[in-house]
Amino acid sequence: MRLPERVATLVEWIIADSVDGLQHGNAPFAPHLMLLDDRPAPEDRTLQHTRFGPDLVEGLEQARASVGPTTPATAYAIVWDGYATVGGERSDAVLVEVGTADDRDAWLLAQPYGTVRRRFRGSRVERRGDLLEVGRAGSRLADIVPAWPERLAVAGLVHELAWRATPTPGYHKAEYLPPGQDVDAFSDMVLLEIDTRSPGPEATVAALLDVFEQGPADVVHHEVGEDGTGGIVVEFVLRAGVIREWNAHRYIDHPLGVLLLGVVRRSGDDVAPADRASVLDDLRAMAVPPLR
Repeated sequence: MRLPERVATLVEWIIADSVDGLQHGNAPFAPHLMLLDDRPAPEDRTLQHTRFGPDLVEGLEQARASVGPTTPATAYAIVWDGYATVGGERSDAVLVEVGTADDRDAWLLAQPYGTVRRRFRGSRVERRGDLLEVGRAGSRLADIVPAWPERLAVAGLVHELAWRATPTPGYHKAEYLPPGQDVDAFSDMVLLEIDTRSPGPEATVAALLDVFEQGPADVVHHEVGEDGTGGIVVEFVLRAGVIREWNAHRYIDHPLGVLLLGVVRRSGDDVAPADRASVLDDLRAMAVPPLR
């Protein structure tokens, strides 16, 4: 069995911690969870370690319920005390479920262990044999597959689904255009995006404002406000050659992650469109599409 490097590292960490706990008399040990986030860079990775219990069933349920597609992590490992069959005999074992955000399958592993009695030095809990793969399951971090609505309407103008993609894991986007317009040459567009990895609308907006201030984007001006329901509205005009794009983005906290509803209007002027007020009103009042 060959595990990806970061998966193998995470498994080693959580098994070593569990065996150390067993050595200090914590048997059976309560289920616990490790969440690894190495998205920024390997040297900036973070590790969250949470213990549950002491009841095995309840603790395991809590650990499993703590991991989902919106969890800000790239890998997870859940460990609990149990048994494995080795060579036809049942053995005490550290059981591990480990998965990543970019693989739809998780590994179910078992590390047998036992107590070794040593002369003059007491007893010691040690691993017995190799790490075993006992099954596969769906990764709890596995990304969603959005079911996009076919059309959206803003300010009386119906837009139909024209393009959709997942540029990076966890980030899904769809573009809607009025009939007859093209994604490469449009004047009106509605955006619908889902970021299942973002910790919240505030963090998403903060990252966008950083791009405005530090990135290559040529932003004429921007305004930030609230949508009246807890969401955030960002309005800005972007220069792209001779084209000017007026954008109104509404960021909403959603069970799937952070949802973006946006309107884009292209022109040759640095000013907002004549129907700006009605577009913003519609955007703030727009019901969240039925995504899953």
